[in-house]
Amino acid sequence: RSADRRADLVFVGGGTFSNRAAVRWLLRAALPAAATLPDRAGGCPALRAAKLLAVGTAAWADEAKKACAEARQQHKTSLVALLCDPTPAARRFGKWEAPAVRALGRVDDVSAVLRKAKLFVAPAVVASGISTKVWLALEHGLPLATTYDGTRGLPDDVRAEAADSLPPFTLLGPVPAPNATLSPKDILSRRSALDFARDVARVYCDKDTWRRHAFKALALAKRLESREPWSGPRSKLAALLAAPPELRCVDSLDHKRPDARETDLQRSLLDDIQARFTTLHRQHGGCRQLARAGL
Repeated sequence: RSADRRADLVFVGGGTFSNRAAVRWLLRAALPAAATLPDRAGGCPALRAAKLLAVGTAAWADEAKKACAEARQQHKTSLVALLCDPTPAARRFGKWEAPAVRALGRVDDVSAVLRKAKLFVAPAVVASGISTKVWLALEHGLPLATTYDGTRGLPDDVRAEAADSLPPFTLLGPVPAPNATLSPKDILSRRSALDFARDVARVYCDKDTWRRHAFKALALAKRLESREPWSGPRSKLAALLAAPPELRCVDSLDHKRPDARETDLQRSLLDDIQARFTTLHRQHGGCRQLARAGL
């Protein structure tokens, strides 16, 4: 679909801690900032009318309901106008309908939602494995607004491009220093919400920029999918299983110096494996005991 036939921001995810923090920030800070961004600051009527489509779990309806109730209690009239709707349709179990938010819950075909959306938002605040949201956005050709943690699992060169907000990425929040972590408050704040609105507007409000980001998303998805697979009859995994190397357990647990070519993700995985082995080694008293235990 062309930019003219698309609308709205979309978030997809389950009810994890990281996702809940992201949705709460989107509802209370980012969405209101986008809905009130004037033309002189880079906004446009299309962005101000955009809805947040929250997909994946009934928890998003609960979060929207809580955000609405909170806005009413605090007499935030403008926020009530965005998040609240007294009609019966708004209160269906697992769903929430309001002028600026649609909590859809679980859907049978998430692709049908993504094909109509204009921009994918994934403000991840906890680094934990590969971010499947990013891959989902790329394969559907959706421009993507995400944090640096949201790019985890992508090749290092792609993460470097994301850090510079190169298409198809719009980076939310700062890039953490090496071996440093950022708290959710460092990333998701009232101030960062205004930055989010301005940065997203550059893509959402300009057809040529949106098209460039969309094409780049599809090209990147194709590039990543065309890499040599690890599974399949002729893959590296198949070759490894056909002739597995001899594994030896040694009682000396001296570490080798890390290979400079290892990525942070590889090094972290190897450290976790080594730590698990060390624990088992100590619990059973050595390699021979480990072998007897069948470990």
